[in-house]
Amino acid sequence: MVDGYELRMLRRTAGALPGFSGTLRRHLYRQAEQIAALVHGRSDQWIGLSWR
Repeated sequence: MVDGYELRMLRRTAGALPGFSGTLRRHLYRQAEQIAALVHGRSDQWIGLSWR
């Protein structure tokens, strides 16, 4: 099961975040960075991922 998850996280994608392409793991990391910045008051913007 973990192997399948890791394989999925290494899949490349584009369009889930505007102007960004990379692995699913990197997309999730970028979204986590945005949420952390919003929570800590360093940003007033958060863009959710668009999953297909």
